[in-house]
Amino acid sequence: GSGSSGESGLVTDASASASAAAGPNLEKALLLSDMVVVGGRYSFAANAAWNWYDINTFIEKLTEYDLASAGITLGADVFVDARPSENFRVFLKTGVSYPFDASSGVEFSDVLHVSEMFSDFNWKSRLFFRAGKQTLNWGVGYFFSPANLLNITQKDPENPDAELEGPVSLKINFPFDVHNLYLYLLAKDITLPEKYGVAVKGEFVAGTAEFGVGALYQADIPPSFMATVSTSLGDISLFGEGVLRYGSARTFVIEDTESPLGLGVATYEDRVFFSGTAGARYMYSNDENTFNFSAAGQYYYNGEGYADSAILTDNQAAVGALIQNGSLAVADLMSTGRHYAALSTGLQDIGKSGVSFTVFWMQNFNDLSGLVTPSLSWKPIDEITLALKVPMTYGTEGMELSRNGNTIGVSLDFSFGGGTF
Repeated sequence: GSGSSGESGLVTDASASASAAAGPNLEKALLLSDMVVVGGRYSFAANAAWNWYDINTFIEKLTEYDLASAGITLGADVFVDARPSENFRVFLKTGVSYPFDASSGVEFSDVLHVSEMFSDFNWKSRLFFRAGKQTLNWGVGYFFSPANLLNITQKDPENPDAELEGPVSLKINFPFDVHNLYLYLLAKDITLPEKYGVAVKGEFVAGTAEFGVGALYQADIPPSFMATVSTSLGDISLFGEGVLRYGSARTFVIEDTESPLGLGVATYEDRVFFSGTAGARYMYSNDENTFNFSAAGQYYYNGEGYADSAILTDNQAAVGALIQNGSLAVADLMSTGRHYAALSTGLQDIGKSGVSFTVFWMQNFNDLSGLVTPSLSWKPIDEITLALKVPMTYGTEGMELSRNGNTIGVSLDFSFGGGTF
């Protein structure tokens, strides 16, 4: 089976009652109260990786790698999608991950994790409610998504299709014509009544374009305003996002001549920060499905990044001391650049052989560090995938995307018996 926690996902089943229905009774039959769908995704994979910190001597020292690692990935996502009545739906999705033994040092939340749990109901088919833990996707970006203001997890450019985790919230949707208005009541990390958050969003369709505007307010979080647009130009999908924040939740490193470290920290609660992104995606398949090409590219301007990140890279010992004394968090040193770009392109299932080839590239234009990862995979049958990746970083040692300088790695991934159920 399969399920969806999406806005318009309907649960269907080939039950005797549904298959016997016809005409105007079909939709109602598909929503019978005895319908419960259970499904999910199972994965089992083994990984082995080797890394060399000097790409210039990679061939000469092929057997003298600097770091090696291996691991097993074993897990499953399981969902239960039930509709006790025609206008009431309950959805639960949990993840189970290996290792299962608490003595291995993992937390219970690493073994068993609830990613979504909510109910859907409506008032006179005019107002639609979703209450509980749910994913709230505001952004339209592929690699980067500054408009992703509500979810707990953020986009990972190296794994852009990964599901994001949302907060506990109440979403109220008012559709009119082809447009939508949303109101959100947020209960993320609250301990006091005044900690509840509120957000609003509108989605509007004009021709082939869809526009989104929204705002977020919650105590201890900078008030934020966002806008998105997505459209198409022929076979090319175009998208863009813009975000304004009044203040920043980040702690910044600044020069401080009175400090023994030569550095200090500062926060900015009354400064406006703008972040924006724009990109495009393209996919093509011939009629025989023997040539499947895809490409995606995106530029990201990070308004909360440093105009000159040299203050971080030239003073790494002092920055480390600020972390040690609690003045700075590790999270404050993520995405420290102003300008980024990412590109992914590849061929999938070449000639129906099960062979795919992709290349991923990402760069921080402030410190000129970057990474390139070509990968080759083969799927002889649906349940087995063999993949070879060769990640390479370039740039000065200590930069954001080149912590160890110019490096190269080799990673082998073997996936067995994975799939949906």
